[in-house]
Amino acid sequence: MARYAPIMCMREMARQTVGRTTAFLVAALAGSFVVSCQANPTGPTPRPSATTGTAQWAEWSGSLLTLHMITATIGWGEAFEPRLTPGPLVKRLVLRTADGGHHWQNVTPPALSAQMAGELPSEYLDQDRAFVMALAGPGQIRVMRTSDGGTHWQDTILHDPKVVERLSETGSAQFSFVDANHGWLFVSYGYDGDEAGAVYKTIDGGRQWSVASRTDPNRGGGSAIPWQGAKTGITFVDQRNGWLTATTYRSKPLLYVTHDAGTSWSQVAYPDMPGIDMPGGHAVSRPRFFSPTSGEFEVLAGNSVVYTTTDGGASWRPSVSPGCCEFFFLDVNTGWALGSISNPYSESLFGTSDSGQHWRVVHLHLDTQTQSEISQHFVTNIESLHFVNSAIGYILRDSGQPVLAVGPSPTPSAQWSQSLLRTMDGGATWTEVRSVSS
Repeated sequence: MARYAPIMCMREMARQTVGRTTAFLVAALAGSFVVSCQANPTGPTPRPSATTGTAQWAEWSGSLLTLHMITATIGWGEAFEPRLTPGPLVKRLVLRTADGGHHWQNVTPPALSAQMAGELPSEYLDQDRAFVMALAGPGQIRVMRTSDGGTHWQDTILHDPKVVERLSETGSAQFSFVDANHGWLFVSYGYDGDEAGAVYKTIDGGRQWSVASRTDPNRGGGSAIPWQGAKTGITFVDQRNGWLTATTYRSKPLLYVTHDAGTSWSQVAYPDMPGIDMPGGHAVSRPRFFSPTSGEFEVLAGNSVVYTTTDGGASWRPSVSPGCCEFFFLDVNTGWALGSISNPYSESLFGTSDSGQHWRVVHLHLDTQTQSEISQHFVTNIESLHFVNSAIGYILRDSGQPVLAVGPSPTPSAQWSQSLLRTMDGGATWTEVRSVSS
């Protein structure tokens, strides 16, 4: 992943990542690994909902934007649909693999339309269940869900007149599910340095949603979901307890907790890292919990600070990471991070087994370039670090010529390519996952 300035907010980081990926999209079609969509197996008939749809398979090739592996072989990914004509709207694709990335099926919900380039609010709960959100129109939130690996999708439309613009221009949206039935959805009403919005909840797997809390339109006090800061992540631990992070230019990132299923929220204090100044503007990750008592989040900077808890968030312990801003924790103790050693422009893989108190080099210079890439002045990025256990993990490696101008209709380099890499030994060695055309 590219290195970011310490005070860059999470939303701007996401926009720059999307902008870079969009800029190289067309070139990636020629140079990336092939994604082959298999024939659609017959699936069970979905339960009736507001609307239903069956994914239509088609041959597709391109670059992945995100990677979410559930097991060593089964996982989900996202990508942009190739855009044949210039314009600001692009369609985000939902993909699924069942063989460790050799083949990918395009399982995009039929109702998912083109949106402004930006993150796709999604939650990949397991190998069969996924949730995707988009706007169906002004004041209309479309929640799409599947329980059979994307073979069939069902839709629910939520009506909220305060959602009037495209999410990528005004704010964010995030899911958090704790099981197949209980989930939450934060939807932004707009971002102006702070972010108003609403938290919706479901107890029936997304068929019906109700409002748990809305920000105070007068920006006062109270216990509603806070309006302060740009919301960067919402995570529920169980059916009652959840966490929320936000970045603000007023102070260090904000941390909030709810103990009544999202109805009321209170701010949680956490310690500064001794010797590290954290002024306003630092980005903060989504909280991740591995049990009701153990969890972590990161304050992103030149050398990010990892905060861990083992007492349900009553206290948080900070530790300095080797870099910014790509992390993956398997549990509260075991994690990996990309950082630099000796060369600030090269990414190495580090590992920890004690909640980030100590880091060891797992793989030096993971983004080492070939002589051909060096001679052509390529830029190489490592991203989407993801482990399914202590041994097996995946990353995406992008390499190509820099694009000088990024806009609604960028002109990418024809030399851009992407590789999916896999490790079987905890990150010490990596091999390319070869695509199999069919």
